[in-house]
Amino acid sequence: LILSPGIDFVEGSVPGWDLAAQNEMPHAYKAGSQTELLKAQVMAMPEGGTFVMVAPPNPYRCPPGPYERISMIAYTLKQTNPTAKIIIADPKEKFSKQGLFEEGWQAHYGGMITRIGPDFGGENVTVDPGAMTVDIDGEVIKADAVNVIPAQKAGKIAELAGVTDGNWAPVNPEDMSSKADPDIHVLGDSSEQGDMPKSGFSANSQAKVCANAVRGALTESRVFPAKYSNTCWSLISVDDGVKVGANYEPAEGKIASTDSFVSQTGEDAALRKATYEESEGWYAGITADMFG
Repeated sequence: LILSPGIDFVEGSVPGWDLAAQNEMPHAYKAGSQTELLKAQVMAMPEGGTFVMVAPPNPYRCPPGPYERISMIAYTLKQTNPTAKIIIADPKEKFSKQGLFEEGWQAHYGGMITRIGPDFGGENVTVDPGAMTVDIDGEVIKADAVNVIPAQKAGKIAELAGVTDGNWAPVNPEDMSSKADPDIHVLGDSSEQGDMPKSGFSANSQAKVCANAVRGALTESRVFPAKYSNTCWSLISVDDGVKVGANYEPAEGKIASTDSFVSQTGEDAALRKATYEESEGWYAGITADMFG
């Protein structure tokens, strides 16, 4: 059995918010109607209005995702509502590609974006969806649109299958088999496997290793040593793309990074445009790889 259950949310991780409030304060972390709803709420903000994101604690799906989303919202508001304000309440001391995002935000969006980290109460947040307020360490902010991204855990089906330990599903790094049941394999965001981020690229790479191992077990054919890779691209503005990535192998009971790379601050516009175009090529390639 091969599972890829995705994520669910940890109930109560953001005081005042639950799934019943997702229409007032969308999470938009499962694509579809929630994403469209968040976009509509951003577009409906009054002139000079306030957008608040409650960012998630580690680990969570797509580490740079919330900050790329902030970049896209800032890009949109710069065109349609340039006096609007964006506030991020963040429980994490640091986040993926932080220096690159902060450099880009300052260059493209001036003082529009304010991030409140844990040193200033970013982890002490309560929301009131009915009143559309966000209390950040005692300071109550009246918001026009709020994106609450709660703490995350393995999708429900992983729990029902009995392969979770705490919030996630531990797996063996050689073949993504569950540490609770070697006949069940768990791929992607639900798995607890070591150093790989929870990303679509990671899940695709894990699926190939898993399929090779399962085929070998069923047909007694050769199984190649497990090797994994991941790259996460993010767009800060038009033609301003950045990336982070690594290669991985099993080591000491986990999937461990063997080498890594990341875009650098201060890169020229031509390189950033090339990185953006590279991300478009990857998307076309991985969708063709999965769906034909």
